[in-house]
Amino acid sequence: MPVFRPNEFLLSKDKREVIQKLKSEGKRAHIIAGGTGFYELAKRGYIPEVKSIVSIMELGLNYIKEDSNQIAVGATTTLQEMLDSGIGARSGFEALGDALREIHPVQVRNIATLGGEICISVPIVDLPTALLALEATLKVIKDDQEYETKLGVFFIDAFLTKLKYGEIVKEVLLPKHEGGNYHSAFTKIGRASYDFNLINCSVLLSTNSSTQKLDSIIVYVGGIGRKPLRAPEVEKRLVGRIPDEKAIIDSARANFAKTNLLPSVHGSNEYKHAILPIVIRDCVMKAYERSQAS
Repeated sequence: MPVFRPNEFLLSKDKREVIQKLKSEGKRAHIIAGGTGFYELAKRGYIPEVKSIVSIMELGLNYIKEDSNQIAVGATTTLQEMLDSGIGARSGFEALGDALREIHPVQVRNIATLGGEICISVPIVDLPTALLALEATLKVIKDDQEYETKLGVFFIDAFLTKLKYGEIVKEVLLPKHEGGNYHSAFTKIGRASYDFNLINCSVLLSTNSSTQKLDSIIVYVGGIGRKPLRAPEVEKRLVGRIPDEKAIIDSARANFAKTNLLPSVHGSNEYKHAILPIVIRDCVMKAYERSQAS
């Protein structure tokens, strides 16, 4: 296994200095925030070419702000700070709370950051699936400018995102969904409650207050591909009806019937095909039951 031997650590409050270091070093530099994901990459010998570690923890990106349209969460906000803020207890954002509570142990939540959970781009983490269902957008710093990109197009492959050398994720923008009865949910299955996922699922739905039928639904599934996958056939079949277990399971099977699900040492393609409809069923019904209780 290649030996990880960095020779420089930069911790600066100067955004330009950080960006310039990242641009000049290219693949020889790696951003670090909380460091939990970085540690796993280094331990496994995945980043032997990295010689400069560049921390963004002093750039003032630890915050949670809100206006009438959205909630902005800074990239270096820890997962525990997000959980303690109560965002995940609000209607429409419950999937966020569900996913954060699934990240164990609490010591990891106290250190790991929102930006790190996104930028590591690995199939076994939970938060990206929840954020995708909530239609999150990223704000990215590029030189002296900023631009926004949908999280749905940010992920390219495992360990690969659209982020270019010298760019930094500044914050995650969570839109508020007004004018409907919006609720969400997140579920996962792993070897144990403290484990990474074999499959996870997140759902955002809205219901008609008079008929209780679904006006809209977004379904994302993680752990089955090299990035989280949307389930359009499930969404198409469930809109306009009251969801029931058979309809959800049938639609899930139809959606992924021809998909080779990402295998692991703990779950083969065949095993994941067997449990995937159940995970989706549980997640959709969890969100729908919340809509009926509100």
